[in-house]
Amino acid sequence: MNNPNPTPLTRELLFNRHRMSHQQIDDFLGEKECRNYRSEKMEKMVQVHEFLKITAALSDAKIEFIALKGPLLSHRIYNDSTYRCYNDFDFLIGIPSLENTIEVLKKNGFQTIIYDFPEDECRRKILHKHMNEIHLYNKDTNIGIDLHWQLFSGGRFVNEKTLNQVIALNQTIITFQQRQFKVFSIEFELLYLIIHGGLHSWRRLKWLTDIRDILRSLAFDEEVFQSLVKKLNAHRLVAVCNELLKIYFPGTRLLPCSHAPSKNLLNFALYSINMEKDEQKQSVTEYLKTLWSNSQAFPGPGYKISLLKQQFFATDLAASKWIPCSTLLYYLFSPFYKIIRGFR
Repeated sequence: MNNPNPTPLTRELLFNRHRMSHQQIDDFLGEKECRNYRSEKMEKMVQVHEFLKITAALSDAKIEFIALKGPLLSHRIYNDSTYRCYNDFDFLIGIPSLENTIEVLKKNGFQTIIYDFPEDECRRKILHKHMNEIHLYNKDTNIGIDLHWQLFSGGRFVNEKTLNQVIALNQTIITFQQRQFKVFSIEFELLYLIIHGGLHSWRRLKWLTDIRDILRSLAFDEEVFQSLVKKLNAHRLVAVCNELLKIYFPGTRLLPCSHAPSKNLLNFALYSINMEKDEQKQSVTEYLKTLWSNSQAFPGPGYKISLLKQQFFATDLAASKWIPCSTLLYYLFSPFYKIIRGFR
C-alpha cells in the first residue's frame, strides 16, 4: 500500500511534529546537519543528569521502579543516552509505592499539574481502576515525570494477572553510569514500544524509528517475542507496524508475524503520521476517529467495553472533592465535562 498524500518530511516537521532529535533526523534524511544544533545535545546532557538525580532519590527511598523509554532506551539502542528525544521520564511503580514516590518527587521540586493524587482511599481506587498514570512537572528544570501503575492506557486487552506475570518474567538489569537499572527484556521492550506506538496511532515517526533501530542493531529471540505477542493478543498492531516499516524504511528487517494487517488500522496510522499539526485538544471528530481506531487494535468485546468505560472518565476529576466518591457519578458527569473543557 502506498502512502496516500504524504506530508513532506522536512527537518522542521520531524523535529517539531515527530519529536526526533537532529541526530535522528540526519540518519532519517541522510544529512549531516546535527553539528549546527549543538545546544540540543547540551540540553539532553542536562536531562540525563536530572534523570540520574531523580532515580537516585527514588533508590535512596527504597522505591522499586522499572524505567520506561527515556535515556535508558536511547543508551540501549544507540549506546548514547542523548541520541533520541524524550520530553518526560516514565517509571512503572507498584500501587503501594505511589504515595511515597509522589512525596519524594515533590521534595525534589515536582508538582502534579493535571490532577492531584487523591487523599482518600475511595477516590484512589477509582483512579487506579480507570487510569494508568499520574503526571508531575518541575518548572525549574522543565522536566515531566509520568508515574505508571499500569503499563498501558485505554482498554484492558489482557487480564491484569497475565500482564503482571509477563512483566515479572521479562525484566533485566542494565548498567548505566556505573549504576544498575531495571528495564524490560529486549523482546518485551520491543513489544511494549509497538503497543505504545499502535495505541497512539503511530502519530510520531520516532516510535517507528526506535523499532527499526532495535531490529537492525540488537539481537532478540523471535520465539520469545512471538510468545509475548500471543499472550497480549497484539497481532494486529505488530502486523500494522510491519507495513509501516515497509513504507518508511524499505528493505529493513521486519518483525516475525504471519497475520495480515488491518487496512483500516493502517490507513488511520498513515493519516495520523501525515497530520501536520499535533494539537493537544482534539475536535470531537478527531477524538471519535482515534477512539474507533483504538477499538480495533485488539480483538474481543471485553476490550472494547473496557475502552469505552475508560473514555467515560475525565482524568482531571479524579481528585475532585465536590463529586461524591461514586464510580457511577464519575461516569455520568465526565462526558459533559470533557465536552466543556475539550477532548484530549
